[in-house]
Formats: sequence, C-alpha cells, structure tokens
Amino acid sequence: SRWKEANVGREIENSPAAKAGVLPGDVVTKLNDTAVRDAQEFAKAAGALPVGEVAEVLLWRDAKLYRGRVKVEEERQALR
Repeated sequence: SRWKEANVGREIENSPAAKAGVLPGDVVTKLNDTAVRDAQEFAKAAGALPVGEVAEVLLWRDAKLYRGRVKVEEERQALR
C-alpha cells in the first residue's frame, strides 16, 4: 500500500481517534488539508494543530474512503 506507514495502530482505545470512529487498520490519507503518506507526515501535521481544534481526517478502510472529525487532545499519538 502506498500509505502503509500511515496505518492506525492497535492502541487507540479511549483515544480521540477511537471516539471519532477511527478503527485499527484504517489508513490516514489526509489531515485537514495536508496529505499524509507516512507516519512522519502524520506526526508533523498533527503536531501543528492546536489542542481543542477539530481536525478533518480522510481514511482508507476496506477499499473505500471515509471522512471523519477528530478533536485534537493533548496526547497526539492516537493515530500511529
């Protein structure tokens, strides 16, 4: 997969991502207006967001794209 490194990890329980419906195995392809192709790009984009902001995410799951919204909290490792 071209986004292999942007896969959501298993340890998302009770995280902002889990609260938004993001599942382990989902692939983050975009965070707000920033394309995400790997974990480093995701970390950079997520780290630039202020706590409390609601970010839009574009996810690849089961051969389909999904849109979601995730509230940025202090812990930014929810999607890794």
